[in-house]
Amino acid sequence: MPSLLVAPCPPFALVAVPSFAGVPWTGLAWVVGLWLTALACVAISSWAVATTEEADVAGGGRWAFGFALLPALVAAIVLLGGRWSLPIAWGLMAAILIPFVRQRDAAVPDSRAFLSRGGLRNITAELRDRLRQWRGEGATDRRATLREQFTDLVGRLKSALASPGGKGGRAKKAAKKVGKKSHAVTAPKDAFTLFKKDGSVLMSLPLEGGDKATVSANVRNTQKLLMSAIRGRVTDLVLDPGPKHYLVRVGSGSGLRDAEKVPVEAAHGVLSTIKVVAGLKVAQPGGKGTFGLAMGEARYDVQVTSTAEAEGEKIVLAIHQAAGGMLHLALEGLGLRPKALEQLRELARKPHGLLLVVGPPGSGRSTTSYALLREIDTRTRKVTTIEETIESRLEGVTQIAVETSGGATFGSVMRMVLKQDPDVIYVAGLPDRTTVELACQAALTGHMVIATIDSKDTLTALTDLMAMGIEPMLLQTSLTGVVAQRLARRLCPKCRVPTEPPEAVLRKCNLQPGAVQRIFRPRDKGCPACGGTGFRGQLALHEVLAINEQVRRLIASPLPTREVKAAAVLNGMLTLQLDGLSQVLQGETGVDEVLAVTS
Repeated sequence: MPSLLVAPCPPFALVAVPSFAGVPWTGLAWVVGLWLTALACVAISSWAVATTEEADVAGGGRWAFGFALLPALVAAIVLLGGRWSLPIAWGLMAAILIPFVRQRDAAVPDSRAFLSRGGLRNITAELRDRLRQWRGEGATDRRATLREQFTDLVGRLKSALASPGGKGGRAKKAAKKVGKKSHAVTAPKDAFTLFKKDGSVLMSLPLEGGDKATVSANVRNTQKLLMSAIRGRVTDLVLDPGPKHYLVRVGSGSGLRDAEKVPVEAAHGVLSTIKVVAGLKVAQPGGKGTFGLAMGEARYDVQVTSTAEAEGEKIVLAIHQAAGGMLHLALEGLGLRPKALEQLRELARKPHGLLLVVGPPGSGRSTTSYALLREIDTRTRKVTTIEETIESRLEGVTQIAVETSGGATFGSVMRMVLKQDPDVIYVAGLPDRTTVELACQAALTGHMVIATIDSKDTLTALTDLMAMGIEPMLLQTSLTGVVAQRLARRLCPKCRVPTEPPEAVLRKCNLQPGAVQRIFRPRDKGCPACGGTGFRGQLALHEVLAINEQVRRLIASPLPTREVKAAAVLNGMLTLQLDGLSQVLQGETGVDEVLAVTS
């Protein structure tokens, strides 16, 4: 039986505590400290080596080599250092780790920096991500054999040689390697699947990358980037080039935020993979393309825009998801007010005339245009589309892609299409005066023409066309309607904060004070459901101008914008801002968000 000692306690009590005098406490403490030191050393070394690969840490090769030697140095200190070996070992790890973290923080955005105001939160998030990777969530539980690890190393070397950062031939090899995956693959429900724009499966991978020996680093990095964006409910993803890094910026609707920095070589591999999937030329910057992807049973449409800049090639991705994808929505799924929905449906079913869909790039014009085309019965009416990039396949519709790089123009293609006498023509963009005049003339000769154009709103579209040199008489006789659109971020339903509606908003909506008791605004730091943004998803704001006889007469007046607006409002038209404020009163979005996208 162990003896009992009288432990000192507060003066009012004495407690008998077992001493276990025969237990070697010093030896146990030494063993526990040794194991903790070994685990900390291995964890720090593996994390640092992985970090130098993921972020462009200055002197990354030297840091990786130093941390690879750290376990051996700690082991030598423990064996030769005596009773002070463990404190010395911890001091050595701290002396190496602190300057490395400073270098690492300089290569990542503030949202991931450790030595910052939110450092504790960022460290916790990093540990959580590493724990998920260690658990192998979504991946195979089988450990890789020595042969598979060697194959993986060879694959990494090959993918580095195939990086598009070098000559065009290397980029073509990388593209060819990705393209080989397009045969004999399926799209299982528990996988990450990439689709070409025609709907055929390009490749299918396990949700967390699977066997690294069979997938190149470029494909894994692309998969990781896209999955992170989808899980964060991102709709806009931008890769901005820089001298040493590519800055990844993400957003949902209006506004972008910095997400991470990617080394140039790794970013080039991602760009190459995205361009191959989207059907773009890898070695040639610029162009537009589309592809599809699926995560489990959820399907997404991705629109890709590539532009050449001074620092390199910039890639912009627009990611949309709905029932079958955003581009597969019907008019009912656009969130239109009942009256606006009825007006648009009536305009789409007219036998002839010009219907314009206007707004800035990224405002959802293509989605609305495709929804209008789905209102048309293709069994009785012949429909042809003219697009720079075919964004979605439409059943029973002839779709033509304009190869502008080969010298074709929208005007020349439209002349060819008119010779085939279609009933309905969709033109994805009116780039010049010639194409606009052809569209107006086609509308006057019995064709229904739906076209998109960059413009601020419905009334500005009229003045923009006149500024291009289009005769007011031509617009008077051919135009049947104009619909303008904007996208606003939808408030997160889980964390939105109630607030009192401003009197200015109530006056704008012709409401008396007290008619609406509360509206909502985004919470400052959001919640996990919305990724800390306060917003979750998007909604569309619409302005529908139906051309009646009164508006038609006013188009050629000296001040068409002011007079046409007054007539349209009297006819029941809601401006973009008023439509947005009506969504505010329903608790769907915030006042500041509406003002930001409509001003």
